[in-house]
Amino acid sequence: MPLPQIAGFLESLPATTNSAVLTEKLAGLYAIPSNAVDAYERALTLNPTPEQRIRIRLALGEKLQAQDFVAAARRDYQKLLEEAPDYPGKTAIEEKIKLLGEKSPAQMPRPDPDYSTK
Repeated sequence: MPLPQIAGFLESLPATTNSAVLTEKLAGLYAIPSNAVDAYERALTLNPTPEQRIRIRLALGEKLQAQDFVAAARRDYQKLLEEAPDYPGKTAIEEKIKLLGEKSPAQMPRPDPDYSTK
């Protein structure tokens, strides 16, 4: 079954609107990064487990970076460290935050949307 059909099926399930797991899976199926970002943001509001929250934040940060939304990606990674201070990959995330903070305005071709991470 093609990915768009699978995504459509998940979207049609009433359980998806209340499930962090299904919403996270749906986000992973979206070909359009902005749709994935919206779905990951929605998943964060659906009471994911601590492990899910980390996974969602990591995926969200990658999608935001892929769209050149540097400030939003940086905020997302900072939020990850606030929510999971004992995260084993903390050093790598701190390095990402540092590198994202060093990006010049010329490296940010589009203004960040108001992706206010929850």
